[in-house]
Amino acid sequence: MKLAQFSKHLHLGVCFLTLVVASTVVPSANGALLGLDLSDTLITYDSTGTITYDSDTDLFALDATPAAVRFASGIVRFIGDPRSMQIRVLVNEMGSVSSNGTVDDLVLQGSIDYDGDGVADFVDTLTGRVLAFGFEDTGIVTDRYDFLFEATGGLLADLLPHQLIGVTVTSENSSFEGTFDVDFEGRAKGYIGFHCALRNIQGQVYCCRDDQHPFIEQVVVTAFDANGVEVGSAVTDPNGLYVIGGLLPGNYTVVVTLPDGAEACFDTTVEVTTTCEQDGIANFCVCEDAECGPCEGKVTELTLQYNGTLPNARIKVVQKKDNVLVFDDIVQPGETFTVVGTDKHGTLGTEIWIMVNCRFNAKIHTSCSQPIGPGLVRGDFEVISGVSKEGGLLCPVPPLPPEDKCGKCEGKVRRLRLRYRGTIQNAHIQVVQKKDGIVVFDDVVQPGDTFGFVGADKKGTLGTEIMIRVNNRVRARFHTSCSKPIGPGLIQGDFEVIDGDSREGGALCRLRWGSDDD
Repeated sequence: MKLAQFSKHLHLGVCFLTLVVASTVVPSANGALLGLDLSDTLITYDSTGTITYDSDTDLFALDATPAAVRFASGIVRFIGDPRSMQIRVLVNEMGSVSSNGTVDDLVLQGSIDYDGDGVADFVDTLTGRVLAFGFEDTGIVTDRYDFLFEATGGLLADLLPHQLIGVTVTSENSSFEGTFDVDFEGRAKGYIGFHCALRNIQGQVYCCRDDQHPFIEQVVVTAFDANGVEVGSAVTDPNGLYVIGGLLPGNYTVVVTLPDGAEACFDTTVEVTTTCEQDGIANFCVCEDAECGPCEGKVTELTLQYNGTLPNARIKVVQKKDNVLVFDDIVQPGETFTVVGTDKHGTLGTEIWIMVNCRFNAKIHTSCSQPIGPGLVRGDFEVISGVSKEGGLLCPVPPLPPEDKCGKCEGKVRRLRLRYRGTIQNAHIQVVQKKDGIVVFDDVVQPGDTFGFVGADKKGTLGTEIMIRVNNRVRARFHTSCSKPIGPGLIQGDFEVIDGDSREGGALCRLRWGSDDD
């Protein structure tokens, strides 16, 4: 059998022992494991192995005897002599790992007779360079370690789909006490297996208010792991793009450093998760002083960010009035996309509907009759930037007032944000000012969702009372004249006040009781 054919055969048909380390390890205050998922485990090594650590030289040494390999056919082949496994890496007093710099960090040797003909098909099996190291002092005599290596040679390297090797270690009779300031030793057993590819965190830094110069270059973006340790940084290119590579799957915090004279439109910190199958995405809006104006003459263009969790989501955006499809494409979580109006005036009309995988998800009013601008969230979508026909760039939606600054309701209620406490899915909710009949909110809302609206009478208030309809039936009324108590915590029908403000008193204070009994 030719080696090239043999390697290809194994690459397509290896079935591995099962070991999910992450699900069996309880994190300890004394260090942290990488949490490798070796569900595709290849080789096992037995408990005759040993570990020694020399604090003077920082040398962490593991010597063990590889025992067996399991293949797709169910055949288990013992590894023949001469066989050995060695790990030689440097671990400093902080627990950070580095290559030993002289020989391969991982060396696995042995002979494997795959086809049972008495002739070894694999020898000088695998070598690797260390990428990452984790450890856990359990507080008893059994401790744990794990390693990630990049394959550098050996015939088994052809089997690795991503050229990455995971090694898990259980050390019994261990004298490790969670510190690398002193020598320790112990026994070693565990598994060697394939590991998925290292992932990237990538994204773009741009000004969502500037159509002429939207991309921001030379901006530093930094990623931190779940323990707050910096794991990488990058500088944006002329298109505002950056990539931070070489990351294990996991949870990360990504932070943008603002250039002098710039400000963030939203947060400067984004939480992202990378998986074996997917990179993390973190986009930032960073602007210098940019002029924006009120929405006038309907919206002509919107840039939206998809904040849902479905990968490869099929997004369709339709202008409601003429039923024209203005966007139809595959979008990933965290990605942005732009829709441009196509009615006879070049606008998006009065309203757009957004569908995800052919299911209705959100509706955005584009007539300028309701607040719209960066920061507006509807369903799984957030407005990043936009333009109106007569007002130019849209200004960000005003932020909610601080909860610790509130006052007495005076001069009628100007703004309210409510939570829908009902149970009807895809509830069509309309909020109407009773006196003049003006509709200040008209959208589909899910149970538990919050939604907000502002007054539209001549003084910018909600008048004396609002009525709330659910699927064309009146389900609640709120007095907004300030003649009755109103504020966060007030419940009427299926709706609860989350926050709001009055025209002369500012933010509404929280009530001590929950319902307004007429």
